[in-house]
Amino acid sequence: MLRYLFFILFIFSTTAFSQNSTSQSTDPNVIEINKYVKKSDTFIKTNLDSALYYSKRADILIHQLPDRVDKVSVYKTLGNVYLAKGNYAKALEYIMQATSINTKLLLKSPKNPMLYKNKIELISLYGNIDQLQGNFDKALQHYAEVTNILDNQKVINIKETTSLQLKTINNTASVYIKQKNFVKGIILFEKALKLNETYKDQKLNASLYNNIGICHLEEKEYALAIYYYKQSLKIRQNLKDKRGIAQCYNNLGKCYALTKDYNRAETYFTNALTLGKEIGNLLLEKKDIENRLNAPNKEIPNKTELESRLNIINEESIKIEENEEYLVFGSFLVVEKFLTLIGFNDKS
Repeated sequence: MLRYLFFILFIFSTTAFSQNSTSQSTDPNVIEINKYVKKSDTFIKTNLDSALYYSKRADILIHQLPDRVDKVSVYKTLGNVYLAKGNYAKALEYIMQATSINTKLLLKSPKNPMLYKNKIELISLYGNIDQLQGNFDKALQHYAEVTNILDNQKVINIKETTSLQLKTINNTASVYIKQKNFVKGIILFEKALKLNETYKDQKLNASLYNNIGICHLEEKEYALAIYYYKQSLKIRQNLKDKRGIAQCYNNLGKCYALTKDYNRAETYFTNALTLGKEIGNLLLEKKDIENRLNAPNKEIPNKTELESRLNIINEESIKIEENEEYLVFGSFLVVEKFLTLIGFNDKS
C-alpha cells in the first residue's frame, strides 16, 4: 500500500544567486548568472528540463569566474536537478564539485553563515542520494552528521537552523518509513510538529499530519489515520492547496474503504478524482505556457498575456512539490481503478 501514498523527501534547493554578496555587481556575467540561477531555482519544482537548461547556461558563464560561493550555488542547483531526474551519478558529480569549493572557502572564512549552511545542505544531499538509491544506513549516517552539526553550531541564525532541523527530521523519518519502521517515523514526525510550533510553517504541519496518517494507515490503525488526515485536510483547505486537498481526499477514501465504510469512501474518492482531473488540466496548461515562454532564441507572441495566465495558475496553489509530480497522477489512476473495482463508477 505504501507505494500508492504520498511522501515528500525534502530536497535542499539552492540559495538564490541574487541573495549573495555579488547581487549588486555590475559585471554583465554576474548579472546574467544571477538571472539564470533564479530561473533554475524557480523551475526545479515545476519543470526539471527548464531548470536544467538554465543551470547549464549559468554553469557555462560561471567557469569564467574564480571559485567562490556563487559557484557553490550553481553546482548545488545542478546537483538538485539531476537528483530529481534520477541521474544519481551526475548529481553526485556536481555536489562533489560544490563541496570541494565550499570546503576551501570555509577554511578561509569558518564563521561565514552561508558557507556553513552550504556545508550542512551538501551533507544532506549526499544523504538524499543514498536514500533514493536504497543505501539507508549511509543516508542515516549523513542525516545524523547534519543533526550533530546543527545541535552544536552557533553560526547560522535560529530561524534557518530550525528550518534545517525540520527538513533533516523529515528526511530521516522517510528512511524509517521505507524500512517499514512506522513507530520511529511517527516519533520523528511528532518531534517535527513540536519544533514547528516556533517556526509556524502551516504547509509543513499539513505534510507532517499527512505523513503521520500514512504511518497509522500502514499499521492498520485506521481511526488514528483518519484523525491525522483530517487535521491535514483542514490546514490545506485554509491554505487553498488544491493538490494537498486532493491528496487528503484520496487517503481518507482509502481509510474508509478499508474499514468498509463504502459510502464515505465513495465521496472522498470521487472528490479526489474530480479535483485531481481539474489540477491535471491546469498543470498541462501550465507546462505548455512554460515551454512556450522558455523556448530559446524565439520571439514569443502574446508574451504578456501568457505570463499573466501563468501567474494566475500559480496563485491557484497547484505548485508541484519536490519529487511528487509523478506520484500524483499515478495515484489518481489508482483511485479511478479502485472505484471501478468496487462498483462506484458503474453507478448512473
